Parts: sequence; C-alpha cells; structure tokens
Amino acid sequence: MPRRKKVLLVDDEPGVLLGLMRTLLKDNERYDVLVATSGEIAQQILAEQHIHVLLTDISMPGLSGID
Repeated sequence: MPRRKKVLLVDDEPGVLLGLMRTLLKDNERYDVLVATSGEIAQQILAEQHIHVLLTDISMPGLSGID
C-alpha cells in the first residue's frame, strides 16, 4: 500500500484550523492532515516529518508563515 501524503496546516486561529481540517478530512482516504498553531510548532513538525503540502497563515505572532 503506498504511503499517504501529508498536509500540514498552520494558523494561530483555532477556528480557521478547525474549518480547514474538517474540509480536508471529509471523505478523505488520500492524505493525512497535521496541524500546528504556530510557526515554531510547524518548524518542529517539518524537522521530524516529510510534508508534501504546507498551507500556512502568513501573519502570526513569532515566526510568520513566510519565515
């Protein structure tokens, strides 16, 4: 069985993350969805796992989506 692709969602607003996560997980058999509430957490995930798609908020406290 092929490995599932991984999508990482990064946003400091829980409502935005929840909405995106619900949309991506609906009837989903193709990829895993990971979430991070900050740029720092996203960096940790990126250091530990291979991520295929990254969807991030640009404006966040601390590390921005551009960082």
